[in-house]
Amino acid sequence: MLERLGVIDNRSRRLIAAGLGLVLVTMPLWVSGPGNDLDVANVFRSGRSIARHGTYRPSRAPGAPVHEVLVGVTDLIGGTVLTNLVSLVAAGFLLWGLDRLLRREGAGPGARWAVALVAVNPWFVVAATSSTDYVLALALTVGAANALRKGRPGWAGVLAALAMGT
Repeated sequence: MLERLGVIDNRSRRLIAAGLGLVLVTMPLWVSGPGNDLDVANVFRSGRSIARHGTYRPSRAPGAPVHEVLVGVTDLIGGTVLTNLVSLVAAGFLLWGLDRLLRREGAGPGARWAVALVAVNPWFVVAATSSTDYVLALALTVGAANALRKGRPGWAGVLAALAMGT
């Protein structure tokens, strides 16, 4: 078993290289502020209200409490860089979950190309490196679909509920 820990297989190398590539390509974006979505200022206002005062002021009707709490707490800890990194991590989970879902459904080798096209889409890159709720909601939704396909309806319900609150 210890021999296995010291060896990195080709798949792991590719995943590590892809992750490092994603970080390097997106670094200028996730350090350049919270993004330019129309309601990002309202999301930060709502998140800060929750994190600092324990009061909830929805950023927009009907509100997005899951995302607003996450933005408020991470903004308090690490500012906009950390809130953007949370979006980048959610993007990674979204791509991984989409790959798993497509492979589980029998999409074959073309599934990786589909995931790669999502990853290099300019909209996705911008959304993945700014403090918006789109990527997090999609990651939770794909996670719910994966949980449902694995026969875990309870987890699917929790993830779907979190996605709806995002």
